[in-house]
Amino acid sequence: MPKQYKEKKYENSAFPVLTALPGASGYPTNHWFGADFKLQERIAQQVEAGKSLPFIVMMPVLNAKLDQYWDGSDIPGQPKMGTWMSDDVPDLAREKNGPKVHISFLLGDKEEGAKTKAFKEKIGKRPVETDLHIVPNAGHDGYKYADGLFQGPLERISKRMIGPVPGA
Repeated sequence: MPKQYKEKKYENSAFPVLTALPGASGYPTNHWFGADFKLQERIAQQVEAGKSLPFIVMMPVLNAKLDQYWDGSDIPGQPKMGTWMSDDVPDLAREKNGPKVHISFLLGDKEEGAKTKAFKEKIGKRPVETDLHIVPNAGHDGYKYADGLFQGPLERISKRMIGPVPGA
């Protein structure tokens, strides 16, 4: 949670939520919450610099079993993984007539990326806005993705959202 979340002046305010996908199983460990990545600490630095809103950061567990990689697949009898972002999130936004959903993809310039680009195009046709940030000098590398998040995508996302309002 951002430090503002615990401040009395924001007690009745809503906070934007940043969903960081793990790029692997997400459990029991993942890219984003390791001591070396410091995602929440880095976001807090961007907040202090005026380049980001104070996000609540959430991390879904994408694969319930470590012996199978279900990421991006709907397998009968297993947790639904393949369509929750492409179908469920847009459907929820449409049903609640809520705020726009924005998804920013990070892709290393040394990655092939055809599946990511096709997925971006598929979900971008729904009530979802998307963009793709190419991370320079990167293959499929969580450390480079973390750096890439702070090369513009987090600031662009923050400009599209409403931040917490003191005394709301």
